[in-house]
Amino acid sequence: MGLAAKTLLVSHTSPERAQAAKAWVANSLRHVSTRVEAGARTVPLIAVVRNRAHDWWRRQQVEQRHAEHEMKSTPPAAPPLEDWILDSPDLRLDGFVGPGHVSMVIGKRPYYFIPRDHHKPVVIAGFEPLDIIQSVYMLMKQLSEGRAEVENQYARVVRAEGNVKALQAMAQTMELRPFFEWRGLGFITHSALKLRADFAEWDAELRYEVPGLRVADPKACQCGEVLKGVIKPWECKVFGTACTPETPIGTCMVSPEGACAAYFNYGRFSMAAERHRLNMLQTAHV
Repeated sequence: MGLAAKTLLVSHTSPERAQAAKAWVANSLRHVSTRVEAGARTVPLIAVVRNRAHDWWRRQQVEQRHAEHEMKSTPPAAPPLEDWILDSPDLRLDGFVGPGHVSMVIGKRPYYFIPRDHHKPVVIAGFEPLDIIQSVYMLMKQLSEGRAEVENQYARVVRAEGNVKALQAMAQTMELRPFFEWRGLGFITHSALKLRADFAEWDAELRYEVPGLRVADPKACQCGEVLKGVIKPWECKVFGTACTPETPIGTCMVSPEGACAAYFNYGRFSMAAERHRLNMLQTAHV
C-alpha cells in the first residue's frame, strides 16, 4: 500500500491502529526525500502529510519527555478514598487485587502508598479465570514471604506509567471536588472529580438544575463493613432476604461486580466450605 493511501486510512480505523499508523507515518516521513517520483496531484499531499507528521512527531517527543519528568519528580499521593478505608481502625483486609481496567489508565503509581504506608500487598489483575487465580497466588506468596509490594499480573495490558494520553486529558479537563458523599462510606474530602471551570459550558451540573438529593443507605445495610472486610456479605442482616440483585438495597448488591452480588450468585460454594470448616472445628472440640 502506498504512503498516501496508508495516511488516508488513519482516520478510518480503530484508535489503536490509528495511533500506530500515525507513528509509522511520522517516523517514515522524518527523512523523506523531496525527490518524489509521483504525479503532480500526489506531491502536495505528501508535502502536507510530511509537515504534519513532523510536527506531530516532535510534539509526541516533547509530551513524552514531560510525562516522564513528571512521573520521576512527583511522588505519588494517596487517593483519599482508598486512604480513608485503609486508615479505618476496624479494617480487616490483608491485601488487594487491583482492578485491571482502572489500572490500564492510571498505571501502578497510585497504589505505591498501600505497601509503603500500610504494609499491605497489591496485585493488579486481569479478568480471565487464570488471571484471577494467578493474582491470588501472587498475593498469597507476598503474604507468606512477608513482602508488601505492587505487582502487575496484567502486564500484557497495564503499563507502569498507565495511559499517559488519557491521564493528560483527565488533568486538562477535570479537578478534585472539595468533598463527595459515597454510599456506605459517607462524606470523604477530595475523593471525586468534576469538570474544570474552562469546560463549564459542557457541565450538566451547571447547565441544568439538578436537585441536591441525598439517598441514605438503610440502617440495616452494612455495605461499609463489607467493603472494609469487617463482615462477610452473608453476615449482613438483609443479605439474600430484603437485599437481592433483583431488589438491591446497598451499593455492594446494586453492581453485578459488587461483593454482595458476587456472593449471592456464586458464594454458595464459599458458604458451604465455611460451614464445613465450622462443623469440623466443633467436631474436633467434642
